[in-house]
Amino acid sequence: MQCGDLEWFYCKNGEIMDANEAMEKRLAIYRRILKNLKSAHNRSNECLPLTG
Repeated sequence: MQCGDLEWFYCKNGEIMDANEAMEKRLAIYRRILKNLKSAHNRSNECLPLTG
């Protein structure tokens, strides 16, 4: 099996990663996306006019 046959997150420098390393990489990406979503949400709240 080659890297081209697998999802991209299972490959590192053309080598197949073990499952633990792949999971860590996926979690790091998830955390980064979550952080970006939260900061975008906070920025959008700052732009909204106050209601009340």
